[in-house]
Amino acid sequence: MNILLFGCGYIGHRSARQSLAAGHRVTAATRSQQRAAEFRGEGLDTIVCDVTDQSSLAALPAADALVYAVGFDRSAKPSIDEVYAGGLRNVLSAIPRS
Repeated sequence: MNILLFGCGYIGHRSARQSLAAGHRVTAATRSQQRAAEFRGEGLDTIVCDVTDQSSLAALPAADALVYAVGFDRSAKPSIDEVYAGGLRNVLSAIPRS
C-alpha cells in the first residue's frame, strides 16, 4: 500500500515507522528540507510542501491512503483555520484521483 502522510510530528512519525515496518511505502510531506533528509534516511519517500500553499501541492504522488496529522505551529504565520480546515481542503483538492 502507498501511504501519503502529512504531519510528521509525534503521531505522524510513529505512524510512518509502523507502516514501513508493515511493508508499506510511505511518502512523508514536510515543510522542511532538513526534515525531508532525515525521513529519507529512515526509508521514507519525501515531498517538501506546505498545506497552506496550494501551489506547493502540485506534485503530490498517488496514494492508496492519506494520513493528515498536521499540527498547528504557533510560530508560523497561518491561522489555525488555514492549517486544519484550509490545509486539508488544499490537500484533498490536490491529490491525484485514481
